[in-house]
Amino acid sequence: MTAATFEFVSYLPQPAPTRSVGAARTDRTATPARGWFSQDNVLRKMSTALVPLLGLAGAPANAAPVPSANELVITAAQNGRAEQMMALLRTLIDYQFLPHDWDGYDGQPAKAAALLDALEFLGQLPRTLPVPSPMLSGSGTIGLYWDRGTHYASLEFEGDGTYTSLTDGPDGYGGAEGVAARTLPAALRHFLASLPIAG
Repeated sequence: MTAATFEFVSYLPQPAPTRSVGAARTDRTATPARGWFSQDNVLRKMSTALVPLLGLAGAPANAAPVPSANELVITAAQNGRAEQMMALLRTLIDYQFLPHDWDGYDGQPAKAAALLDALEFLGQLPRTLPVPSPMLSGSGTIGLYWDRGTHYASLEFEGDGTYTSLTDGPDGYGGAEGVAARTLPAALRHFLASLPIAG
C-alpha cells in the first residue's frame, strides 16, 4: 500500500482498517469493505492519481541542497497552492459520501468514475496555474471552475474518460466537448494562465 493509499484510507470517514493476512510481516492493512472503495481497481487508480497531487512523488527531501532566499519565497507560494489543492481533494472525496437526496432534489453522490477523471485532469494541471474550485451536480457529475469576475472557466466530468470545458472572458466564449481527462489543450491552458489573480 503506497503512502498515498494510506493517506486516502486514513482520511475517509470509515471504521479503522483491519489487519490483513501477513500484516505482521509487511505492516500492511486491509481496506475496510464499503461501497465502491472496496473495488481494487478503483483503489489502485485512485492511489495512482493521488500520488502526484499529494506531492508524494519525486526525490526524497534530503536530496535537495539548502534553499536560497528566492527559493524559499517560491516554496512558500507552492505550499499555499498545496494547501488549496489538499482542500480541493478533500471536498472532491467528500462528494462520494453525500447521502442520497443531498440537495433536496434527488441528488446523487459523485460518480466514482467522474472523481477519477477529475483527478486525472488535476494531475496534468501545471503548478503555475491556479487551483480550481469544486462543484457537484445532482446527477453525480463533478465540476471544476475558476471564477474571476470578468473571466470564468468550468470543466464537467461525467465519468466517461473525458470532460467538457467552457470559458467566458473579454475575448468571448469558448469551449470543447469530449476532451480526454488526461489532457490540457493549449487554448484552455492559455485561458487559465491569463486569469486575474484572485482577490
